[in-house]
Amino acid sequence: MLAAGGSRRYGRLKQLEPVGPSGEALLDYAVYDATRAGFSRVVFVIRAELEPEFRDHAWIRYGESIRCEYVHQGLAELPAERRPPVERERPWGTGHAVWVARTAVKGPFAVLNADDFYGRTALKRVARYLVDSATVGSPAHAMVGYTLRETLAESGGVSRGIGRVGPDGYLESLVEVLNIRAGNGGISGISPAGDPYVLTGEELTSRNLWGFKPTILPLLEAGLGRFLAGLRERSKERRRRDEF
Repeated sequence: MLAAGGSRRYGRLKQLEPVGPSGEALLDYAVYDATRAGFSRVVFVIRAELEPEFRDHAWIRYGESIRCEYVHQGLAELPAERRPPVERERPWGTGHAVWVARTAVKGPFAVLNADDFYGRTALKRVARYLVDSATVGSPAHAMVGYTLRETLAESGGVSRGIGRVGPDGYLESLVEVLNIRAGNGGISGISPAGDPYVLTGEELTSRNLWGFKPTILPLLEAGLGRFLAGLRERSKERRRRDEF
């Protein structure tokens, strides 16, 4: 469960913010639904300084009913010989968060955000896929997709990954679109580069609920290496322009 966000815009730790009638946080609903779906333990990916709060919360809410583990997502937790850029302050993204949990992952696993609500049906589908695909020996991973229109906020914009599925049923691409909102003119957003993005509302969208096999971990490590190498090259190019 991904819970290392800094909650800068929210102003306090939203991962543990009470929302239920008895003070439940959103992550408590996810833990409950996951255990009912057949998952046997929870791995919280958090910042190191948050571990005491998460441990206290888990003990009060779950006691010994479910095994909880904690791994730390830090900027310096990177593949061998890789170093974070000196100007980097924010945590890395989902791929890095999953990779840092590699020591705690022993078999097929689900990935989800601690501050989102997914519903029991979604967790059951992930669990069923992981069981069924293991039975037939499939190496494929899975993403739970939602119809974009059903994930929009009544006020304000949202960021979503817009997916494209090929005729074989496999996910071909996932493009981040920011500030998606519905208006009189339809649904629109912007790309990370600032370009306008027109949407119908029927697009398949990701809310960061995945079913993975452990084979994803070396792929993530290789991807992290390429990503960091690209950052280093872009940083060198900026320095060359500054010097020129």
